[in-house]
Amino acid sequence: MKQSFLTTLLAGVWMLCAVLTVILAAQYYFSMKETERLRLRYAQISSARAAMQALAEDSINFSQQNPSIDPVLQEFKLKAKPGAAAPTAPAGKAPGK
Repeated sequence: MKQSFLTTLLAGVWMLCAVLTVILAAQYYFSMKETERLRLRYAQISSARAAMQALAEDSINFSQQNPSIDPVLQEFKLKAKPGAAAPTAPAGKAPGK
C-alpha cells in the first residue's frame, strides 16, 4: 500500500513537471518570436531614421547655395530663423546642469 501511494505521488509530480515544462517552452517560443519581430522593426526604424537624418543634412547643405529653401527648413525646425535668439534651456533648468 505504501509503495502504491509513493508511486502515485511521484507520477503526479512527474506529470506536473511535464506540464510546466510544456507551458514554459511555449512561453519561451512565443517570446523569441516576438523578440525577432521587434528586432526587425527596430532595424526598419533605425534605417528610416538614418535616411531622414541624411536628408536633413543634405537639405541644410543645399540651403547654403540656395537660400530659397530656408522657409521649409525653418518650418521643420532644421534651421533657425534669422534674427531669432539662440535656443535657451527649458524652464526650471539652469544652463550647464
